[in-house]
Amino acid sequence: DSWPTGIPYAVPVQKLANGTVVRVAQDSLDFILRFSFESTHLEQTGAHNCLRGCYPAQCTNGKFCVTNCTMELENTLWTVYIVQLASALLFYLIIPISLAKWNVMKEFWKAQQQVDENGSNAESYTYLQVQSKCAEIANYEYQSWGGSSVEDFLEL
Repeated sequence: DSWPTGIPYAVPVQKLANGTVVRVAQDSLDFILRFSFESTHLEQTGAHNCLRGCYPAQCTNGKFCVTNCTMELENTLWTVYIVQLASALLFYLIIPISLAKWNVMKEFWKAQQQVDENGSNAESYTYLQVQSKCAEIANYEYQSWGGSSVEDFLEL
């Protein structure tokens, strides 16, 4: 058996020759009291100390402990954060920009083909036309590629 990292002393129990386990030092398990409870079951004789679902996984100086539940919660929150960030970047930046650029390029190529057929000079595609196309493709309204105030406030 071993303690979580950060406990400055060895496991404070000793197994006797008859198989009984005894505590070596009375105060050596004090740090774990807030993680335990006393349980009495009908099939057992006497009371037993049991650990709750969350137990100390890492301790500092044997007094300040971080439980396994806290560590698991931190890992889960990091996963949620990464997934949320990736989906926000993909659905609110990459896809709308790609769609707008694709549609602008399609119109530009179509205009170039018409110029080649007619032999006249091509008019340039203005920035105002690009902005108009962006508003068409990714408008800032509910359930569109541009997002909306409702979706912005209701995200995780």
